[in-house]
Amino acid sequence: MHEHGRIATTVAAFLEEHRDVEAVTVRIGPGMAEDVVQAGWAHAVEDTPLAHLPVAWQRVEDELQCFACEAIYAGTAPDPCPSCGGVGLVVGRAPDLQVLARTPREVG
Repeated sequence: MHEHGRIATTVAAFLEEHRDVEAVTVRIGPGMAEDVVQAGWAHAVEDTPLAHLPVAWQRVEDELQCFACEAIYAGTAPDPCPSCGGVGLVVGRAPDLQVLARTPREVG
């Protein structure tokens, strides 16, 4: 499973950059399965400062643009345009996995 390698790499990079963290938000993009990310996260954070922090899980979507009406909308290809039902093209790809720090001020 390539997801576990990505999760471990993301956790290691996050730990290098962040020290004063009270909680984290994990954003999961369309290319990752949420249950796999949650299981991989638990394994990747074992024996790290992140092991006992609260985690907020957040699904994120790509940004699409409709061919017919040019509306911009959030979704995953081939989601139809909510304005006209047309077909959209991905114009902004959501990251597969992103970890955001929440500081004491943001948590409280």
